[in-house]
Amino acid sequence: MRGGHYAGDRVSAVDRVAGVNAPGRANCRCPRSVPAVGFAPGQRGFSYVEVLVATFIMAIALVPAIEALQGGIQATAIHGERAEIHYRLTGKMEEMLARPFAELGQQADAVDGNTAIVEAFSDTVGTDLRRLVYLARLDGDNADADNNPFTGADDGLIWLQVRLEGTDDSLETVVRDGLVP
Repeated sequence: MRGGHYAGDRVSAVDRVAGVNAPGRANCRCPRSVPAVGFAPGQRGFSYVEVLVATFIMAIALVPAIEALQGGIQATAIHGERAEIHYRLTGKMEEMLARPFAELGQQADAVDGNTAIVEAFSDTVGTDLRRLVYLARLDGDNADADNNPFTGADDGLIWLQVRLEGTDDSLETVVRDGLVP
């Protein structure tokens, strides 16, 4: 006998490692079966029904989790759009506030007391998310008592608005002479 098998037996090296006995020999020193790792004696594993039930329970539990994540993803997209709008409006407002007060006043006087689009400062027609600039002299003290902030204007005050064309999104401020270079 050589290595636990009889000399005439044909058992491959793979069979020996796997623990397969030589054909027709019960007295082989190779183990008859390899015990399952991690299972208690007599337990073989999960049944098909147990696996199906567990899969079903996981599927039911994942539906609300996926719906919750979907809301977060949509909120992220909406926030990104709102942030882009805010940055575009803020950028144009900063650009306008960097201009000399005299230049803003000249354009505000050109619209003749009305709140009209100042094409010289607005984005060109056809621009995506076009920013419109509105300028007007401002009646800060309401000395004429008509409660209209754009009549009887005070020298040194200009109302400035930057609006996104086709939307209600805008920023506005009052510019006072001496605060802008």
